Amino acid sequence: MEKLAKLFALLVSVTVLTACGGTETTTPTAPEEASPTESPLAQESPETITTVKLIPVAVFKEIDIDKKGEITQVQFVEYFVVKKKELTKEDAEKNFKELDKDTTGTLTKEEATGEK
Repeated sequence: MEKLAKLFALLVSVTVLTACGGTETTTPTAPEEASPTESPLAQESPETITTVKLIPVAVFKEIDIDKKGEITQVQFVEYFVVKKKELTKEDAEKNFKELDKDTTGTLTKEEATGEK
């Protein structure tokens, strides 16, 4: 039931960001829509879901624990993999790299959220 609640929260985030003009998103595939070659574990586990490319401002502030106005890849991965358990390490790293447009190894608020 907890995984279902997390999945619902993720879907709401995707919907809100899309409605607010967020960048292209990847939504999870429901188990009944999954391809026959996909493993049953991958169908049930929200950790295999790739999240939206932009994150909400509140999430950025939560990750930016040192209040420097930027977050590192380590902070980003730790938040989504360890604390929230929403992504695999590989998915979190991939999402971070997609957001890090200037390839500095850190995300500014604008890069991460789309807001200045």
